[in-house]
Amino acid sequence: MMRRKVLDVVPGFCSILRNSEDFRFFYLIARNFAVAALGQLGALRRLHDNNMSGDSIRALRNYVASRTQLRDSEPSAENISLLNEFIYGAELQLARVYADRREFTKTLAHNIRALRWSASLRFQHVRRAVWMLMRTAAIALKLKPSGP
Repeated sequence: MMRRKVLDVVPGFCSILRNSEDFRFFYLIARNFAVAALGQLGALRRLHDNNMSGDSIRALRNYVASRTQLRDSEPSAENISLLNEFIYGAELQLARVYADRREFTKTLAHNIRALRWSASLRFQHVRRAVWMLMRTAAIALKLKPSGP
């Protein structure tokens, strides 16, 4: 539940993001208003084969887009760092998915994006991004099978 004035301050759902608009909406509410977390179930999620989140690539791309959009307008340095870390992780996941599908151009693009985001994070993140590049090379050279 929320007060009507929240909707006067926080823009509604962003239809471009599709399956990340709820996170963006609630993030903006929390940025502008005091919120409380209840220790009890407030909603149920219905899962089925046609869920939008079932398409992992689309879900991850929207995840990156929503967090990048929030990051670009975020005044808190601490929150910017957290958003950078979330974006970095999603880019690595995209690189892994594309490598497993043997789509190496897309894999490389997401590996490079992950490296770019890791530059603002700790050393362990750079190491993990470089490891993902080596994994991609091993799959491309057929030194490692794709998959987990």
